[in-house]
Amino acid sequence: MALKVLCFIVYGSLDHFKAWNLQLIYAYCGITLKKSEADYGAAKVMLRPASPGTRVIAGGAVRIVLELAGVENALGKQLGSNKALNNARATVVAVQKMRQFREVAEERGIPMEELWK
Repeated sequence: MALKVLCFIVYGSLDHFKAWNLQLIYAYCGITLKKSEADYGAAKVMLRPASPGTRVIAGGAVRIVLELAGVENALGKQLGSNKALNNARATVVAVQKMRQFREVAEERGIPMEELWK
């Protein structure tokens, strides 16, 4: 029941959550450079990149937020609190901390292909 309510809150009213910048999550598409961790209240969320084809392996609110955000491959873990809304908000913060390869290449001033050399 709580996850259905959370899904409605996150998906049904994205425009009301501009404080959490949920719309910015759509830009990430599951591409992460390294791990991401975030806290919100007593909730702590750990996100890790996953191999292509792994899909989202996470529980509860973390899975819902990542799937709604369009993340394709990720590993997630909830630590601390078991409150769905706090875990969802911690997930949003963790996703916002992630950087794409394109962003790192722009910061370093090199083409994206040179990141792997």
